Amino acid sequence: MKSIFLVIVFAPLLMWLLAFAIVSASSPKAEHLPICPGSGKKRKNVLLVVAHPDDESMFFAPTLLSLTSLGCYDVRVLCLSNGNAEGLGSVREMEMLSACSFLKIPLENVDIINDPLLQDGHNVAWSRSLISQLINRISTCHNIDMIITFDSYGISGHPNHVAVYQGVCEFLFDNERTSVKQKGSQIEAWKLESVNFIKKYSGPIYVLWSTWRHINTSNSHLFYSGSPRSSIKAMQRHKTQWLCSSNTVQGNEYGEDQCFSTIP
Repeated sequence: MKSIFLVIVFAPLLMWLLAFAIVSASSPKAEHLPICPGSGKKRKNVLLVVAHPDDESMFFAPTLLSLTSLGCYDVRVLCLSNGNAEGLGSVREMEMLSACSFLKIPLENVDIINDPLLQDGHNVAWSRSLISQLINRISTCHNIDMIITFDSYGISGHPNHVAVYQGVCEFLFDNERTSVKQKGSQIEAWKLESVNFIKKYSGPIYVLWSTWRHINTSNSHLFYSGSPRSSIKAMQRHKTQWLCSSNTVQGNEYGEDQCFSTIP
């Protein structure tokens, strides 16, 4: 009986440690992304759209670490509020700039919005039309090729995260119509998939499972970081928001976003 108890207790721990060792031995990696363009070819312009300062580190750090390490993606971040729910907006802006600098994103590529209609809060309704307009402004100025953001649940279910997804969908819908009319190129969009509690906190085990699952899947991206400490260090720049970490420290799993075809 005692031996069975020890197996039940220690087997998951050993699996976690083994998975952690395997993932940590790897370099930051992006599965199923297009191969970097050759010398002289245009770098891809990527826009990450988030709701609050710290979203980029808490949820998207493996993605940003992978993209910036490849050297062929020009990464921008659009944060739709300065997180002023507790009156710390200006402090959180500086924390985000510090985190983005650590993640190798040029500070001139970081836009933090402080609009009265887009204030941080669970009970604050954000206009998806306004969000779409802000994304369009960045996209037009910087020729964005790819957008990365939350999915319809928003990872944590925060209504501001959900509103970001809805705003991106509205932008994609408008961009689709404009591109068809003008015969221009469409913008590629990927949403970070929300997962259940067990997957969220299984860390490296989830990353390995996702890697295996994605081997024969072409309509998804998987980003994972061989240095979860880097993700944690980025989050530590947000001293006002320091929280326990989940699997998003080591890996991000994306599905291609077709929401523009189903917008009501």
